[in-house]
Amino acid sequence: MKQVVLLLIPLALLVGCDHATKYAAKSSLENQPPMAIIGGVLDLTYTENRDVGFAMLRFVPEGVRPPVIYTLNALALLMLGVFTWRLRGSPWIRAGFVLAVAGALGNNTDRMMRGYVVDFLALPFWPVFNLADIYVVAAFACLAIGLWRIEAAHASLEGV
Repeated sequence: MKQVVLLLIPLALLVGCDHATKYAAKSSLENQPPMAIIGGVLDLTYTENRDVGFAMLRFVPEGVRPPVIYTLNALALLMLGVFTWRLRGSPWIRAGFVLAVAGALGNNTDRMMRGYVVDFLALPFWPVFNLADIYVVAAFACLAIGLWRIEAAHASLEGV
């Protein structure tokens, strides 16, 4: 039970931060020109994303996208959950799981409540994104580090 609580608290905080930033973006950036934060590097600009990252589902009719997105997310989270359960001893794997779930919950809640995801962070030559997207990228980094550390530990044990 204690481990579940230790996962739920950061999960709730991360999703809360994601939604707070999206609320702030919608209320202050919608129908406004982009706002330069770091000139030429980072802008705040409001967009509504009705697709997934990099517009990968642009060829799927818009009315069919939500069930496809929810199904793919559910399958991905199920696979991630099984993977995490099997490697639950690694703090990197646990952190990656929490970040991935927070990112998925943040964006899927947007899709269910609004019909689109609020994006507002803009880098040159990159699609506009949000905090939940950062969580997903950080999750992959944590999972990669965790797997690398587990593999390195196994390799050192084999050498003994």
